[in-house]
Amino acid sequence: MASHVQEDELTMSSDDLLQAQLELYHHCFVYVKSMALGAATDLRIADAIHLRGGAVTLSDLAADTGIHPTKLSHLRRLMRVLTTSGIFSAEVKASGDMVYKLTRVSRLLVGAGGESSRRRDLSPMVGVFVNPVAITALFSIHEWFTDEKSAASPSLFEVAHGCTRWEMIAKDASDDRVFNAGMAADCCLSMEILLRECNGVFGSLGSSLVDVGGAHGAATAVVAKAFPHVKCTVLDLPRVIAGAPVDDNLTFVPGDMFEYIPPADTVLLKTKIASRYCASARKPSRQGTPEGR
Repeated sequence: MASHVQEDELTMSSDDLLQAQLELYHHCFVYVKSMALGAATDLRIADAIHLRGGAVTLSDLAADTGIHPTKLSHLRRLMRVLTTSGIFSAEVKASGDMVYKLTRVSRLLVGAGGESSRRRDLSPMVGVFVNPVAITALFSIHEWFTDEKSAASPSLFEVAHGCTRWEMIAKDASDDRVFNAGMAADCCLSMEILLRECNGVFGSLGSSLVDVGGAHGAATAVVAKAFPHVKCTVLDLPRVIAGAPVDDNLTFVPGDMFEYIPPADTVLLKTKIASRYCASARKPSRQGTPEGR
């Protein structure tokens, strides 16, 4: 009886079966959207559209991005994926040509055309997310759940690569550059919004601020520029600080937040940057912190 009930529950009409098949395959191929976004970012397609006045034909796009003429049909397929997913928009002109334009999303991929565009260019962050090192870890999900040795690993990344994400960054200079560039781009945009919407909060910072896990100081540099009276310090691991650019407005302190935080009126702990410490089992010391701020 139980078997018969289960069989009835699985019964679907032909239309339902075909729709279910379509949805299943859609889920299987959803990664194509991410890969297409990564390709568009590497090709600087958003810049090409922006520099053409916000609208570009396929042939002009191919010429501006250096795509070989024999790949024009493949570029059309790539743009179809990108317009379907909302990265770009497309419309057919009276001449029959397809014209591609920027959307709200792709405006965040424009790095050409002035300081304002560069401050909001999140292309480097796409490089962090759509990264073979990060993506290949997802192929270990089954192993992580079922393999006895892998069950003890705290993350998929360790199962796939034999080290933590931060250890990988520490030993791979190229990965380190990609990651820090992404973090800097993310900081520039988020801090611009925070200063615009929460200016009153930042206006009462006091005379000193320490950015905990601040990497190369992208977030702190924005604060220092907006509030020159605030003495800004960046705390991060020695290997991270070693690669930081020279900035007369910032003081870089090598160290570990779980051991010591320099005293300051305000402590800035930006979630996305500070997450690098989450793998540590140690608890932070309150030494040097302004009474739990």
